[in-house]
Amino acid sequence: MDTFTVMADDIKQLEHGRDELIEELQRVRESERVLRQILDISFDAFLISVDDRIVQTNENMARLLLADSAADLIGIPALNVVHPSSVDSVRERQKQIREDGVPAPLVAIKLLRIDGSPLDVEVVATSIPYRGQRGIIVLARDITERKKFQERLRLQALFGKSNPNPVIRCSIDGAAQILNPAARTIFGIENESGVRINDLLPDVEHVDLKSCVRENRMLSYSGMIGSRYFQFQICGSADLGVAHIFGSDVTDLKESTSALKLAKERAEEADRLKDEFVSLVSHDLRSPLGSMLGLIDLLQRSPEENLTGKQVGIVSRIGKNCKVLLEMIDQLLDITRLKTGRIVPKKKFLDVQVITSVVADTYHFAAGKKDLEVLNLVPDGMTMFADERLFSEVIYNLLGNAIKFSNPGGRIWIRPSTSVKGALEVVDEGIGIDSVRIPELFSTSTKTSTLGTKGERGTGFGLPLCQDIVHAHEGSIEVHSILDQGSIFMIRLPIVSPQILLVEDDADRRSLIKNLLEDLNADVIEASDGQEALDILEERRPHLILTNLKMPNLDGMKLIERIRNREETRNIPVIVISDSEVIGLPVTAIHRGADDFVTLPLQTRDLLARVRRFLGNL
Repeated sequence: MDTFTVMADDIKQLEHGRDELIEELQRVRESERVLRQILDISFDAFLISVDDRIVQTNENMARLLLADSAADLIGIPALNVVHPSSVDSVRERQKQIREDGVPAPLVAIKLLRIDGSPLDVEVVATSIPYRGQRGIIVLARDITERKKFQERLRLQALFGKSNPNPVIRCSIDGAAQILNPAARTIFGIENESGVRINDLLPDVEHVDLKSCVRENRMLSYSGMIGSRYFQFQICGSADLGVAHIFGSDVTDLKESTSALKLAKERAEEADRLKDEFVSLVSHDLRSPLGSMLGLIDLLQRSPEENLTGKQVGIVSRIGKNCKVLLEMIDQLLDITRLKTGRIVPKKKFLDVQVITSVVADTYHFAAGKKDLEVLNLVPDGMTMFADERLFSEVIYNLLGNAIKFSNPGGRIWIRPSTSVKGALEVVDEGIGIDSVRIPELFSTSTKTSTLGTKGERGTGFGLPLCQDIVHAHEGSIEVHSILDQGSIFMIRLPIVSPQILLVEDDADRRSLIKNLLEDLNADVIEASDGQEALDILEERRPHLILTNLKMPNLDGMKLIERIRNREETRNIPVIVISDSEVIGLPVTAIHRGADDFVTLPLQTRDLLARVRRFLGNL
């Protein structure tokens, strides 16, 4: 095939492609022409926007917006014709249409006319292809008359005979225009002519009615009308130049609220008296019981008394009962203080393994007497955010119960929960608990104390105290038990992510310290000086503050003083960062209230060890 033949074939292909392109352009133009004709004869206004600019519209839209012609709207940003009050919602709908390709449902918005006035419309929008691009077509319908009609219906209902609440319409200067029948009855008015709002509502002079109307504001007002107490809403309408006043009789509600307040105060007073009674009685009981224990101990230690074997047993039982009574009194006091808020948990990050090891060692002798094996399976690094003394009290009670109700030769486990992340379990192979009795275990009003497998006695207040402690930590304690197989007591506390407030004016050093703290899985909040740190402390409560001492605006020393002088922040531990060249500065900071210090240049191991002292072994 020669060159000319090839060229001829190529020319034919190009001509064929050109013809197809021309046909496609004609089809596009025809479809645009048909669309334009349909929209031009539509009763609705429409516009098409591409890249947020208007590229097509009709004369109906121009009339709605008070433009001279549709051509005047071409090329302007689409959001320019949207009233500021509707811009955010329109922008969000545009985003959804572009991302999802789903038509936006019918909704009412406000447009912004050329003269700056608002216009209420209903619009529906969807995505369409437009000259090779993706556009959005919007159809709009004026609903001004409909809203006026709806407002008339609403006002007719408000001012009608069926409305039992008073409704008043007044002009901007305070002259009453319309009173509904309920308002006439309540105020004793037959004819509103010449009546001013000041004559009806006492002490309403302080209400700026003109600004209320001009700014479309709504104000609340309350007062006595005769022997009844009324709440009024004064609603200004700039469009109408009037204010509508809607009243409601709240006398019964006010009396009910007063009664509830009085009942609440009486209940709080009863709780206070009960707390005082328990404290006084407990104090009065502790003193003689303590003396009795002292005398019993003296009797047991005095060989010259020559007690018989039977007498020794009696004295021993008396001593044990006295100790049980003292323990009961202490637990009852703690329960009362927790319920009345006199004991507030001072939470910090606890090393659970350390606490459970101490408790297990304390019970080593008691467990040995029953040949029980106590297995502490809590891993190194497990932390819980709790009050150390109160949390230890819970473990003491749960482990003590497990030993009490275990058969000789059994095993007890202290371990992380196998089903709930971050929870702790005390598990035994003891006699178990009847499922019917489990709900009663934590009640102080039901006697649940029973003898242990070796006749051990309890107070019956241990588990209620545990539950109150856990509830004070916003946690829960759960029991799973099977008779003759054992029990599982699970402590679940909220999982808390540590927060460290890092206060350092040097941005490079702040970035370095933040990187060093990454291994702790803590949320590091940054502040560039002491004043910024105080602003942050208004909103957040970090678990540790790490601050430099030398900073502009508000230095570290003054920051520590401010922290320690505020009830909300005084218990937050503070570690200061100090130059090693300045001798005595860290000691001064400790005297001012700091808890620890690190010196520059920072050593990673030293910094992390001191931080872990307060945040646990994270």
